[in-house]
Amino acid sequence: HSATEAAEAAAEEEDGEEAGEDELLVGAAEGGGADAAPSADDEAVRARARAILQAVQGKLLPQLYNHIKDPKTEGARVSVALAVLKLLKLMPPRVLKLQLRGFLMRLVATLSSREKSVRQKGREALAMVAVELGAEHFGAIAYELQSSLRRGFQLQVLGHALHFLLAKLVPTVAVGSLDSCAPLLVRLILADVFGEAAEKKEVDAIANSMREAHSTMSFASMELLASVITFVPTVNELVPHIHRAAVDAGGATTLKHANNARELLRRCVIGLSANPSVGLQPLTVYCAGLLSTHLP
Repeated sequence: HSATEAAEAAAEEEDGEEAGEDELLVGAAEGGGADAAPSADDEAVRARARAILQAVQGKLLPQLYNHIKDPKTEGARVSVALAVLKLLKLMPPRVLKLQLRGFLMRLVATLSSREKSVRQKGREALAMVAVELGAEHFGAIAYELQSSLRRGFQLQVLGHALHFLLAKLVPTVAVGSLDSCAPLLVRLILADVFGEAAEKKEVDAIANSMREAHSTMSFASMELLASVITFVPTVNELVPHIHRAAVDAGGATTLKHANNARELLRRCVIGLSANPSVGLQPLTVYCAGLLSTHLP
């Protein structure tokens, strides 16, 4: 019975979403909102709106996707990417959710290029998309970076791209708006500092050929993230994980890892000092807890 009830509930939810989309589409077709007075030919308007939506999804969007990548330079066309995004934002929420990952995949794919100019255009396009989408969808962008950039030089590109995006996005968002994706962002930052990406930076052949391998931007990324989290309780996604990552990487016996952990904590302090959600009382309570936990 529970499986049947769950299936019925899911069907009702889907029907509700489609009904809500119909209201949005009718409002758009009539030039009004969802509260517009119903007319006698509402069903005809809904049918026409659904036909428009199907045409946009089936014909217009695929054509626009094909124009995101410049065939001459292999780079992303920023203006086309923004036009596609604005069109997606006009679609019902379910359509945006379905189309967003494929759209982001096309942009992130440009970061895999060996050409520096192609990667730069890809970062610029992603940054504009991130600002346009807002903090609500930044987790989806970070997830796509993690999924698509997985090996070799791509790992250095990932850390560099994440900082580039955060530097553009953080000044435009409210404190706490990135809390939901903070765990993922911290994992990406720590992987860049302590993981395979950090080891590959020491390989001369890579360091000499990739601009992204010349330095680590993840320390600055941690500072940016610390400046916009909600101090309580999201600080627990930062400090304990830095300590754990350093220990797992051999930080207790390796000077390099210990210094990296120290620098990450220093950047956390800088970010938190600029964070308006950090109050005196919760800060002192948190510091007292750290001291009682880690000091003999």
